[in-house]
Amino acid sequence: MTHSIATSGSGVVFTYVGPSIATVSPLFGPPAGGTSVRLTGSGFTGTTRVLFGSVPAQSFKVDSDGQITTVSPPYAGVQEFDISVTTPVGTSKPPPNDQQFDYGPGITNNSSSGLTPNTGPWNGGTSVTIQGINFGSSPSVTFNGVAGQVTSISDTKIVVTTPPRTGSMTGNQIAPVVVTTSGGQSDPGPTFTYTPPPAPTVTGLRPSSGPVTGTTTVVITGTNFIPTSGTQVTVSFGGKTTVGQVLSATSITCVVPANPVAGPVDVQVTALGGQSAVTAADKYTYTP
Repeated sequence: MTHSIATSGSGVVFTYVGPSIATVSPLFGPPAGGTSVRLTGSGFTGTTRVLFGSVPAQSFKVDSDGQITTVSPPYAGVQEFDISVTTPVGTSKPPPNDQQFDYGPGITNNSSSGLTPNTGPWNGGTSVTIQGINFGSSPSVTFNGVAGQVTSISDTKIVVTTPPRTGSMTGNQIAPVVVTTSGGQSDPGPTFTYTPPPAPTVTGLRPSSGPVTGTTTVVITGTNFIPTSGTQVTVSFGGKTTVGQVLSATSITCVVPANPVAGPVDVQVTALGGQSAVTAADKYTYTP
């Protein structure tokens, strides 16, 4: 905060710089209060008051012009509070929105370091331990808006099983993690990284040849045959496509499409993880 005063007739402007809060750490604490909170910023020299909303801090100590250590008051009916600092020069404006002190649920450090592990496969099923505070007795946890299955609860720890990822399966997906309780929602920040489904591979065909008229039933072996829809994937014989029925993650059956030209072609499978790469093992030979 600044105050500018011009002296009469001099044209000289004196600027007085008031207090300003840049960061609040930690960002949450229990409803009983008593959390030691460090404020960083500037202009703290001579601080006369620290408020959490309209409630005075239990205590505060000016460590330097850029840091105050204060103690949170008890919960007073509001989940989130802006913290303000008052000095003889003035009162600080509210800190940035992501620096409010929170009496609702909070994940440790408001970051992914509060999740163990913080990465897992696309199809879910990862057991994640969330460390934090104010979780209560019946929290819910969402990953990118999709609910996980909570299996264990305490006021400072939740164990939850991740749901499958949603949307595009290309590349890693960064999923925001939010804990919701009767006291509100945890602040944004923590994320869980979903890895994509693996690409399929083709390791063999049986039989590996047939007439150019097609109609031959072929069994394709390989890996990561994850259906794109129901039990189906797409199979390409030299660019001519057909539908493959997934028998297992390592086996597909399909009917070979016709091809007007005799000779070898590459067989590629498009599954949930993308299209298989061309290899020496994926050859099918059309015969006259």
